Amino acid sequence: MKQMKLLVMLFLLTGIGCTDVKHENTDDFFAKLKSAPWTNDTETFPEWLLVKIDEIETINSKDVYIAKVRIFKGKWNRRTVYFVYHNLKSCLLCDVYFEDGKQIDWSTEDSADFSATSKNWQVIYEFGNAEWPMQMPKIEK
Repeated sequence: MKQMKLLVMLFLLTGIGCTDVKHENTDDFFAKLKSAPWTNDTETFPEWLLVKIDEIETINSKDVYIAKVRIFKGKWNRRTVYFVYHNLKSCLLCDVYFEDGKQIDWSTEDSADFSATSKNWQVIYEFGNAEWPMQMPKIEK
């Protein structure tokens, strides 16, 4: 049963159905994330984010979850944004949300600007057993 759960989890994390986003400035962006301080102020989590965290923890068992999931909170264009980062997910910026829980649509938003100008990143949540910091993905430009 644990093997089946692990296979399902790996399938979900491969990014099946995720659109490819052109990424620029990823080295600088991941440097910001790697140096983001930890905060555990759960009282300020919006309701939609608490639901997402519950989904992460319900679908996966920390005992078998081999990837680290981290949620970062930052600022972009004077708005609060949340980035749900899965170590094994192939789509780099697929899980980025505005403060209201609306997922950012990279077909209408500038991902290069996001990578270059987002700031004030903090780690607000993590789940899983993998080591951190993981090797950040190398994106060819």
